[in-house]
Amino acid sequence: MTFADAQKTVLEKVNTWTKEKDKLVIGIDGITGVGKTTIANYLEQNNPNILLIHIDDFMSPLDFRKDEVSKLKGPTDFFTHNWFEYNELRNIISQFRSGEIKCYKTLAYKKEKKMYQENLI
Repeated sequence: MTFADAQKTVLEKVNTWTKEKDKLVIGIDGITGVGKTTIANYLEQNNPNILLIHIDDFMSPLDFRKDEVSKLKGPTDFFTHNWFEYNELRNIISQFRSGEIKCYKTLAYKKEKKMYQENLI
């Protein structure tokens, strides 16, 4: 199966799922370079009920993370610490599900500042 075939197969499944639900949250996980972003972009472009969100965009600012790492008591504390702004992520998902937003853009990951919600209709 080619990557293009895999994209079409996944899109067919997602289209079936979105017929059963108003809005669907899908997580794509995997190692670097396997095509997560490529397939997510394809799905978003081919289904208007999909809002593409990158979890990295909700990572706490670098200065905060550096400060927090210095406070850790041991190596296992690193994995239990909340490095992401999950409340803001939940808010974006809720707004999308309710129809308040159709799209959002963020610069949080690269620019260390928040610029959420570029509404496109």
